[in-house]
Parts: sequence; C-alpha cells; structure tokens
Amino acid sequence: MSKEITPVKRDNLPYRDCVGCVVFNKNGEVLVCKRKSGKQITGGHVWQFPQGGIDGGEQPFDAAIRELYEETSIKSVSLITAASNWIFYDLPEQAIGIALKGKYRGQRQKWFAFIFEGDESEINVTNPAEGKHEAEFLDWRWEKLKKTPKLIVPFKREAYQQIVFAFEHIVKQQKQKSIKIKKLNSKHLAMWVELRSAFFTEKSHKTLKNEAIAMLENKKARAFGLFKGKTLVAFAEVKKCRINGVKTALLAGIYISQGYRQWGLDKKLLNAVEKWAKEHSLNEINASININEKRSISNYKSLGFSETERVVFFRKTIK
Repeated sequence: MSKEITPVKRDNLPYRDCVGCVVFNKNGEVLVCKRKSGKQITGGHVWQFPQGGIDGGEQPFDAAIRELYEETSIKSVSLITAASNWIFYDLPEQAIGIALKGKYRGQRQKWFAFIFEGDESEINVTNPAEGKHEAEFLDWRWEKLKKTPKLIVPFKREAYQQIVFAFEHIVKQQKQKSIKIKKLNSKHLAMWVELRSAFFTEKSHKTLKNEAIAMLENKKARAFGLFKGKTLVAFAEVKKCRINGVKTALLAGIYISQGYRQWGLDKKLLNAVEKWAKEHSLNEINASININEKRSISNYKSLGFSETERVVFFRKTIK
C-alpha cells in the first residue's frame, strides 16, 4: 500500500530572497540568457535575465554583482539604478513543494540595472567565472527591454512587466547617448535631402537639394543633424531674419525619422538651435505651422513655444 503524500500548502512557505540583473548596452538593449533546461520545463520560454539567491549576511547589491559574474562572467559594469521596491512572483500550484527545493512559494527579488562597459568577448555563459561555476545558460543575446515579458515563463510574466516599468526610462537615456549632433555640410547632402523629402512632401527633389545647397552657402542659416552612427536620423533648419522689426531665429522645421520619435530628440535639436541663436545675439526663436497640424502645434508647445497669432490667407481665382 503506497504512502499518501500530504501536499505542501502555499501559505506555509516563505518567499526566497533573490536579486536580478538587467544589463544594458550603449544602444539601450538588454542582456537575456537562454536556460539549459528551459525547453523541457518552460514550454519554450527559455530566455531570462541573470538572477540568483542572496547568501546569508550578503547585501543585495553585492549579491547582484556576484551572481552576474557567476552566471555570465561579466565584471565590466556600472550601476545605473535599482528598482525602488522588491518584486514578487509565485510558483504555479503544480510546482509548490517541488521547485526551489520545495522550500519556497516563490521569490521576492531586488532588481538592479547596470550599463555594460566591456567588450562582448567578456560575456561567457557556457563557461562562466573561468569555469568555477556550473553553467546555467546555453547562449545569450541583446534584446529590447519591452519584449522580455514574452520571453519568460508565464508565471513570471507579471514580475517582468514590473521590471520593464521600473527601467524603461533607461532605454531612452541610452538611445539618446548614442545619438550625436553635428552641423550639416555637403558630405551629408544626400541623406539630408532624403529626410527633407519626407518633411517637405510638396516639393520636388531638385528644389529640396537646391534649397539645402543654398542653406550651406548662407552665413545667416544653419542646419543641424542628429546621427546614429553614420546615419542621419533627424534635422533642424534655422536662419536669422527680422519679424516685426525684431531680429530672430526662424525655425523652418524639425524632422525626426520614424522609429526615433519617442527618444526626445526634438529637445536635443532645439538646444542646438538655441545655442546658435545666442551666439548670434538673437533672443527669440520663431516658427510657423499650418493651423490644421494640431499634433505639431502640441509638440511645439511642449518644447516651450507659446502661440502668438493666427493668420488666415485668402485667395481669389481670376477667370
């Protein structure tokens, strides 16, 4: 006669104290690692962040640094921030009394965000810590932070959504750092005209190119570009003029490529325009927008512009 097994009650078990590490690269992507035994246990959700338990008497930050090295061999990191609260997850009912050595109902985790400052050759998950620790992972890759909840096992998904919420601001910060601002010149003409054609859609390619060349030759005008690597992703055009007798910087427009419009790049461009205006003893920046472009009007107001007047243009066709 077999002995009846008494099920372990969830409420009788504590949470295990752990740490987790979200490692960002300079492009705002995060390190995820592929578990060795993940396919059999998780139904294909095999990717996760490095994490591990806190040893007795160990501080969470020290545990995070130790676990990161023991699982990935990474040492070249600097702390960006830590999540303000502990993040919890519960094991599914069928895993209670089995997973986590049967001692815990789940984990409470202190999460840290780091910036990776080394060469990728430093990352070694198959022979971590110079072989001093058994490998938990088969592979690693860089991934978008917002996609990580879909990679983790379903019962940890809510915890990963909290991690995304805690650190999503870092993505924008890292992306902004990877962007460089430059004065546009003739070497950038082809890329610049390409972006101008997406902004000034009613003009021909020839007109757009001629305008850009004229701007380069005009000492009272300036065009600024934002580059990701060698690729131009945004520009701003400005020139000195008089409006109602006042010397001002007239902003012809700011254009940002699709895919880069949530990075706060318009502020970077406007800062460059303001600096240029101050260097030319100009105390104002002016801009004009079509009255129907409500989104653009809202964007300009968010950048600190205030509306001055609205003008109605009339036309009468002569037959």
